[in-house]
Amino acid sequence: MFSYFSDEEYQRVFNKFEDVRTKIALLFKERLSGGSQIVLDLLAGHGYLSAEVAKLCPSCTIHGTGLKSDLDCFIGLRSSNLYPSNTWDNIQYTECDVTELPFDDEYFDLTVNFLGLEDVLMTRGRSGLLAAISEVSRVVKRSGLVQISVVEYGDSPEERIAEEVWANIGLNAVYLPKEFYIDAFAEHGFRLIDEAVFEVRKKMTFEQASEELQFACEQAPIIFKEYDVTAISFDELMSRFGSQIKQHGMAYYPNTRALVFSSSIDSL
Repeated sequence: MFSYFSDEEYQRVFNKFEDVRTKIALLFKERLSGGSQIVLDLLAGHGYLSAEVAKLCPSCTIHGTGLKSDLDCFIGLRSSNLYPSNTWDNIQYTECDVTELPFDDEYFDLTVNFLGLEDVLMTRGRSGLLAAISEVSRVVKRSGLVQISVVEYGDSPEERIAEEVWANIGLNAVYLPKEFYIDAFAEHGFRLIDEAVFEVRKKMTFEQASEELQFACEQAPIIFKEYDVTAISFDELMSRFGSQIKQHGMAYYPNTRALVFSSSIDSL
């Protein structure tokens, strides 16, 4: 069963995200406790996952990657009081195109990821997403692990609405099925060795969803204008889905599936 966010919960949901980032980091608690590791936070965004990894492994060196718009967000989080200042001592941010990662071959012990692959699909298409997977496979050690996240939707009304809205908004920022990633990583010698699903059983009210979707319709094309990203108008979107959202609400990233890949049978 889904329950609605209160307005207070909705305002802080992106920061907290029902602790999904923490849960992803904890998947690697034993591995990270083994000493200094070099970690790639793929599509790091604001840097929340980087910070969660750093909490588990203060001696790890963490490289966050993303676009310039992400760098500004990363600086903002680092300057806030949400994490102790020493959390960031060994976290570096590299502004780059993830289809051409500026790192040496077999450089990282571990790659982690929370969301963002849909943005690669939005800005660079399927060929760009495959190029990013190729690059991640190149820069991780043969004894290392790669973890990515995909969002999945169930059959509840609020989940079906969310899936249909994002599929029809025009941005192409959609989540491909896990089988796509299994096949793509297999092309580079990586196989799926573990997975976990983290549920968020909260949904947005009509007003909250309207705020979320208006931003996506109006601001995403501006943020990603160099990639010719477009969206349908907010009014058109709400004329198609507004009544359904009013009736059922709209799920918020209901199921995040963490996929863990390895090229070595001895990685775990």
